Amino acid sequence: MKDTNICTKCNSRKIKKVKSLQLQMQKGGIPKYLNPYYYICTKCGYTEIWIEDKEELEYINKNK
Repeated sequence: MKDTNICTKCNSRKIKKVKSLQLQMQKGGIPKYLNPYYYICTKCGYTEIWIEDKEELEYINKNK
């Protein structure tokens, strides 16, 4: 839904992007705050959550 703006469940184009609360991820002593976004179909309610920042994705990959 993030790239196409089309719901993968019902094919609606009524998609809203909503910023989520920050998520804290911690490995070692210093926490990292992630900024996910929700993509919500306002027709059927199907929801996806995405981390869009490349640095945040690299941090997750290095600290899994």
